[in-house]
Amino acid sequence: MKREIFFILILFTLNISGQTKETENLINQIANDLVPDDFDYYYINPVSLKEQINDSLQYFHLLKLKLVDKEFPIDLAYTPYHETTNWKEYNLKNVKFPSDEYHNKSSPPNSLEVKFIRYNIPEKTYDSLVAIKTPHTLLVKKKWYWNKNKIWTNNNFRTELNKAWEKDKKINIEEKVYFNFSKPLFSKDKKYARVSVKVIKRCNGYGFTAIYAMIKGKWKNLIEYNETKINSFSTHRKCEEIMITIRN
Repeated sequence: MKREIFFILILFTLNISGQTKETENLINQIANDLVPDDFDYYYINPVSLKEQINDSLQYFHLLKLKLVDKEFPIDLAYTPYHETTNWKEYNLKNVKFPSDEYHNKSSPPNSLEVKFIRYNIPEKTYDSLVAIKTPHTLLVKKKWYWNKNKIWTNNNFRTELNKAWEKDKKINIEEKVYFNFSKPLFSKDKKYARVSVKVIKRCNGYGFTAIYAMIKGKWKNLIEYNETKINSFSTHRKCEEIMITIRN
């Protein structure tokens, strides 16, 4: 009896490990297709999306799926699936996770924190510090005699703030967009999978559900449906406006 339980546990562990690997391979492939080529990494919400399946499949979607495979399991597109996961438990490539201090991890925060560094720092040193800085911060050059209490009335500070802002936009492009994925639902034969995706910036973004097929050892996007556009609104400020705070 103990031996039977032991073998059952081994099979269960191997099954879970196989599912994890399949999920990793699929999400890595989706990210490889979606993340811009000039990104060194990308931000992902560690909490997977909860799928909301709508009956928005069109005839041409179904026709395309059947052209790929006459025996395509159409129920894969309609089956309710609400299982979620934590992406931190997976071996995903080139990912970073939003800081725990941000409550909303599905989109970049609308605030940046200023940290001062010495004014006469060499430009190469400054660039290297900007490249490895804490996410969503600005490194602003400051002369020692600038009064922090009156910093916002200092035109020289505002000039340095704008310079830091422009440099940050060019160097840390990855901080401007967050990616969100649902936990994939695989077909029984593991040849197909369904995933929902959202790509969100501070003010806008888009989303869709897609059916993927394993073709010649690589996951390929067959169709996209449930397309959505995402826009952020505020009653008291423009979405494009970024709040700036200064660390004392």
